[in-house]
Amino acid sequence: MAEIKEKLPKSTLKLLKPEIDHVSTVLQEGLAKHFASVQVSVVDCPDLTEKPFNLALPGLCGDQKVVDVGGPAFLIPLVDRTKLFNISNIANEVNTTSGLVIGAGAGPWPVVGTNSEMAANVCLQEGDVTVKTKIIKVNTDTMGRRGDRCGH
Repeated sequence: MAEIKEKLPKSTLKLLKPEIDHVSTVLQEGLAKHFASVQVSVVDCPDLTEKPFNLALPGLCGDQKVVDVGGPAFLIPLVDRTKLFNISNIANEVNTTSGLVIGAGAGPWPVVGTNSEMAANVCLQEGDVTVKTKIIKVNTDTMGRRGDRCGH
């Protein structure tokens, strides 16, 4: 398994950071158009390490960044299953050494042995890494069978 070492293209954009009360108002008004009863309020963040969230850090705060790595260009003209990305190295590229990395992506073919999806959930703390990431794949042994797990 070889990690991609070449310098990938990078661009930085200034993101809109609306006031939380404005977000609450927009959500309230937008949801009210589609639901009979809606109540939106701003509250203290629960501990996101607990169920049902199970994140690697207790909250979403600090110096947020949005990072998009890969995409269709990495699948064309042919899929290259040797392309691997290191989350710690990507964080370093955006000047982040500590924090929570969450999001969706392709799972690691060399580890799983098949196409899979990844729900990244990684805590970076000055060199220490806690991984609570989930990898989801189709179980080909039960694929196409009907059973209790499918509700049939």
